Amino acid sequence: MKKEYIILAAIIIALSLYLAFHKSGTTHYKLPEIAGLSSTDITRLEIQKSGSTILLNRTDKKWHIGSRDYLADTAKIDKILEAISGLQLTDLISETKSYIRYDLGDDKRITVKAWQDDILKREFDIGKTGPSHQHTFIRLAGDDNVYQAAENFRRSFELSEEDLRDKTVMFFETIEIQGVKITKKDKSLSLAMKFPEIMVSTDQEKPDESKPPEEPEWLTPDGKKGDRQALDRLVSTLSSLKCEKYIEDTKKEDMKNPDCTIELIGAKTYTLSLFKKMEGDEPTYHAISSENTYPFVLPKWRAEDFMKDPGELLMEADK
Repeated sequence: MKKEYIILAAIIIALSLYLAFHKSGTTHYKLPEIAGLSSTDITRLEIQKSGSTILLNRTDKKWHIGSRDYLADTAKIDKILEAISGLQLTDLISETKSYIRYDLGDDKRITVKAWQDDILKREFDIGKTGPSHQHTFIRLAGDDNVYQAAENFRRSFELSEEDLRDKTVMFFETIEIQGVKITKKDKSLSLAMKFPEIMVSTDQEKPDESKPPEEPEWLTPDGKKGDRQALDRLVSTLSSLKCEKYIEDTKKEDMKNPDCTIELIGAKTYTLSLFKKMEGDEPTYHAISSENTYPFVLPKWRAEDFMKDPGELLMEADK
């Protein structure tokens, strides 16, 4: 009996020590330390996927794409830089070199390289999103293990060159615009923002200051009133106009005889020219802008809104 008690006590002590030093859920490995990196330090990026490579360079505080130096979309680049600079490992997932199940095989992985000038600061492979949709599987350069990184960021790197291009084709401050001219085939309409003439009687020394100030109006040279709501909406839409996509292998100077031209007069003249093209039974709308180097395509609904009869921009009584 004494021996049994001694053996039982030894087992209890051993189990207590095991539980004390091997608590459930304790991590028995150390995650690699990732050196700090600010997004503002990154000057060059390389994104490789499915046999293609996208190169991005920062010049004069703006990001440009590829050898043709296309301007990149700032918001989309900011998301990429945020994911790279904020890379944070949360767990070790696999040490077995089994990459296919995590979309880290040659056909599905996305390889990212980030430089500060000529120094490679960060390199890693991006796999699929984790089951929680709050993490991403990655593999660090020179490390065979698969890790789980914080945040779901793969979609930010799945974009093509066309997706990453800045689609802004016209930009200005609306308050700057004081004149509009619209030409559609043989019809033309010009309007200027003017204050209406105030009639003051001879026996009135000064205007009645109790009355609210007059609002400016859109007026044609012969005094017809423009539709203020429609014209303000037109100017606002054009002030930050984005295209659907760019047209490759076509130069602006090759595009002549537009179906409609809109000119906005401010500190300078901003011009948008639209060309209706038939592709099968459906029309597409090509365009060029004074504020962009490349021809582009506008969505059908947007282009057709621009290409209305100029007379529709007048008040009903003046049409």
